[in-house]
Amino acid sequence: MRVSYQHLGKGALRLPVRNVAQLAMSVEDKFLVTKTGDVYSWGRFPDYLGDGSTRPRSSPARVMRGVRHLTSNPEGFSLFALKTDGTAWAWGENYNGALGDGTTTARRRPVRIQGLPALRQLAAGTAISTTGAVYVWGDGGCYMNGDGAQSPSLVPHPLDFSQAAVRETCTYLFR
Repeated sequence: MRVSYQHLGKGALRLPVRNVAQLAMSVEDKFLVTKTGDVYSWGRFPDYLGDGSTRPRSSPARVMRGVRHLTSNPEGFSLFALKTDGTAWAWGENYNGALGDGTTTARRRPVRIQGLPALRQLAAGTAISTTGAVYVWGDGGCYMNGDGAQSPSLVPHPLDFSQAAVRETCTYLFR
């Protein structure tokens, strides 16, 4: 399969990548994962491209290999890759520990998310291990980390379902 994409208003971009298995995006950057697990990126915001770039890029460049699944957080500022070996990697903005690497430092290249066992599934700030345990990290607002607090967690911790309880409902209003 060949992929064409309208990019930066300059016409169709012909990507020299075949066997595309998945597409993803961040704020204004595009990503694809091939059937062999290679991740490629291109776009306008170099902070999120994942290859250490400091300038926008109009053609794809490989970010990493061995990826089973790629996703971003809802805002599109952080990317998360689940590799075929079960490890989790992240890059981009790191507000409130979103990347799970123990810091709040933004990353232009993938860093391994700390303290996780082999994973079956990965989403922004949440992971499921191969044994079924759920891990959470990042912004704790609205009790999102399931630990009864509203503070961020810079590294993943297992969710204790015996302690989980709904304390209040959080509503976000956008104007």
